[in-house]
Amino acid sequence: MGAVVSAFHATFVLAATWLVLLPIGVLRAFIICDMWAWFVVPLGLPQIGVLHAFGLSLFIGLFMDPSLSAMLAREDKEASLQVFAQSVFGWLFTWAAGAAIAVML
Repeated sequence: MGAVVSAFHATFVLAATWLVLLPIGVLRAFIICDMWAWFVVPLGLPQIGVLHAFGLSLFIGLFMDPSLSAMLAREDKEASLQVFAQSVFGWLFTWAAGAAIAVML
């Protein structure tokens, strides 16, 4: 019985993780897509779509510091939430700053 509950728990955690991380990934992809249009397209490269930006985000993520994953593995929920919130606010701030700079150009 314990193995069934453990398997269900693992499946639930995996599904919940995807339900949280997928919208965040899409938000990040929109931000990358906009910033690409503002700063890279004027240099002569073609425009990319949200799916390309999502893939680019996943690719770049391969080389980033996995500190959030390490915190989640240690079950430090408060620190994980803080890192998560800082990441999202950092992306939004970067997007807003990029929009302001793009308007000035």
